[in-house]
This record gives sequence, structure tokens and C-alpha cells, in this order.
Amino acid sequence: MAAVDPIHFESVYKLFPTLTLLQVTDACLYSTGATYREIGELRGVSSETIKKSLEAAQKRLSISGLQSLKVVFLSRLFIDLSLPISNPKCSDKVRADDFDLLLSDTRHFESLLPELPAKLVSIVLFYCSGYDMARISALTRKSADEIVKALEMAMARLKVETEHSLRQVTLARLIINLTLGSRKKKNQ
Repeated sequence: MAAVDPIHFESVYKLFPTLTLLQVTDACLYSTGATYREIGELRGVSSETIKKSLEAAQKRLSISGLQSLKVVFLSRLFIDLSLPISNPKCSDKVRADDFDLLLSDTRHFESLLPELPAKLVSIVLFYCSGYDMARISALTRKSADEIVKALEMAMARLKVETEHSLRQVTLARLIINLTLGSRKKKNQ
């Protein structure tokens, strides 16, 4: 019997509707730093099976490179954690169904990227969460060219040179905001 049961990853699975439960399980473990071999041992499958699973997840999320898969996976988790739990719209079921709607409401992320205008923040967050250009375009009502220009502007304002670096900076800011927010709540 495997040490990891994918059933424990169902709540995370809701945030990644384009992935299978096994792909979410593997991506979660991979994002924590586990190797193919370690994940395979935990799941009771070969490391080659894990590699194929992660590559398939990467393709389904339209991400180039497994390092970006880690950042996208963790970004979506931290964004979800950053959403206000007190909001009745944010039950687990609704959060999964309306993640993109909640992510569009940049009021929750005002302090995350203060260098950027609010409309640009939502584009960056969609991108960093692994949304593909077609989905970002549909959600923001911007053309693919406008989205590319917006991402270039965000990169210039944040002084990063690659899209992967943009994802890394955004993830780091999410972690910091979540940590500081948690500390503020404890001190109140």
C-alpha cells in the first residue's frame, strides 16, 4: 500500500480543474521538493510514471518547464489562502468554482504588487496561477497581444527579466503577505 493516498489532495484538486487528481497529488509533492523517485515511492509507482504525470500536468497548464510548475502550483495555493475566508462566497465549493471571479477582485491583493495598477495585478495573478492566454483573455476581456504587453509592463515595473522570475516574485510576495496577514490576526 502506498504512503500517499490521492484522496487527501481533493481540496487542492478543486483549484486545478484541468488536472487529474493524481497529477495534483504529484504536483503538490513535487512542489515541496520531492524528487520523481521519492514521489514514486510514496505513491507506489515508478519514477518514470511520476515524470510523465508531471509533464502532462505541465502541458495541461500550458507551462514551460517543471520549475514553473512548482511556482504556478504554489501561487494558486497561496492565492486561495489569501482570499478572505469570512466572505460567504468563499466556501470550498464556491472558491473552486469561482476562483477566477474571486481572483479578478483585486481588492484582496492591493498590497501584493503596489507597483502595478489594479487591472494589471489581476492579469499577473491569472498568469502566475497558470491560466493560459485564452483563459486570461476571456476573463479580462483583453486580447492576447494586450495581455503580453501587460505582462511586459509588469516585468519592467517589477524589474524582472523573465516570465518565470515574474512568477517567482509574485509567489514570494504572496507568501510574505499571507505570513504578515496571519501575524496581524494573531496580534489583534
